[in-house]
Amino acid sequence: MKASSSEPVISPELKAATASLEAGLADGECLVKLAGDWRLTGAFPSWAGMMANTAVANVRVVPENLGSWDTSLVLFLKHGETWCAQAKKSFSAEALPGNLQALLRQLAAVKGTKPVNPVAVKLDCKTSENLTKRLAGKLTEIVSFIGECALGFLSLAKNPRQFRWMDCLVEMQKCWASSLLIVGLISFLVGVILAFQAAVQLQQFGAAVYVADLVGLAVVREMGPMMAAIIMAGSIGAGFAAQLGNMKVDDEIDALETLGIATVNFLALPRLVAVTVMMPVL
Repeated sequence: MKASSSEPVISPELKAATASLEAGLADGECLVKLAGDWRLTGAFPSWAGMMANTAVANVRVVPENLGSWDTSLVLFLKHGETWCAQAKKSFSAEALPGNLQALLRQLAAVKGTKPVNPVAVKLDCKTSENLTKRLAGKLTEIVSFIGECALGFLSLAKNPRQFRWMDCLVEMQKCWASSLLIVGLISFLVGVILAFQAAVQLQQFGAAVYVADLVGLAVVREMGPMMAAIIMAGSIGAGFAAQLGNMKVDDEIDALETLGIATVNFLALPRLVAVTVMMPVL
């Protein structure tokens, strides 16, 4: 290979880059020499800035004192190949290491997905009617469930012997065992925070003696019930939903309805009574 008479052109961006790149003319082609360490965390040259004034039709990339490299070098070469294709120049990288060429071939084999243009949703009369029907159906289901639960409580008040007390006791035990520790811990931490904040403020007025009364009333009247309600709605409610959802998927609820058993009284009412009883206890 004959050396070019012209001096190699070095990109100005290489001054701050950890990677080294040199481009020069040799035998009528642009010879791009890669050197140094190529890291995503460091700065590396720009292909478009380096090759902007190149008029030759062939571009060949060769390694020269190439150190460690990562995805940054692969992306740099891919950008170079794309730039050469758009500029109608030939791109050659046969002199690169085999593993780097394999990554380039794998990257070239991946076909990019075309961006999907967002389609504007037209809210016509038919769509509005369907949405209204769905909303009305959901509201009807909610009202129907609340009504069935209310009738179940009335039936419990009239005939308490027909109620499934054993199932209710089991659910109460679950509520107690799974919620007492976390409710007590959260109430304790909230009480400590309230006590600290109240003591700092009341001490300025010489009323630090009322910190205990303030914390006691705030936790018992406000924070305690709120924390217990959050825990019951989160953990216990999610557990009930998961259990009944599995029964729905396994067609157990449909089987109970086929046998003529009121599913609300059989499944929902014992859990509602258990939560209602355990809520003030917690």
